[in-house]
Amino acid sequence: MDTTLPVITITGDATVTIEVGSTYTDAGATALDNYDGDITSSIVTVNNVDTSVVGTYTITYDVSDANDNAAAEVIRTVNVESSLSIEENINYKLKVYPNPVDDKLTIQGLQKEVKVSIYNVLGKLVLSKTTLSEIDVYNLKSGIYIIKFENNQKVVTRRFIKN
Repeated sequence: MDTTLPVITITGDATVTIEVGSTYTDAGATALDNYDGDITSSIVTVNNVDTSVVGTYTITYDVSDANDNAAAEVIRTVNVESSLSIEENINYKLKVYPNPVDDKLTIQGLQKEVKVSIYNVLGKLVLSKTTLSEIDVYNLKSGIYIIKFENNQKVVTRRFIKN
């Protein structure tokens, strides 16, 4: 009577890292049994990798031989990551509008109040305050300005035009 378990061998790396939004094609696995031989075609694969969402996913491979001897499950880990750092993501989500502006500059994407500094094109500080959502720029002269957002971890800058 056959009581030897089949063996699953993963093809490729046990851990794979890919970029979010890319296409992932699993390399699969092979299965051999001492009695049935190559039973790769009988492997049951569960693959729930979602390349559109950053996260860690597992792909499982299971197989049993003709005598219902189940192989030890084999797992591949797929890490879906974004090459944008957290700082770049925050930087990307920060919006300053309207641009050009007449009186009030709206800020979207801040999680808490931060120090905001506005500089003219010569680098002179013309306005400084702490805010979460808007800045009154009515008293500024027409021209191009640099707005700088600072907290204890990072600095983000944007340009805007005052009408």
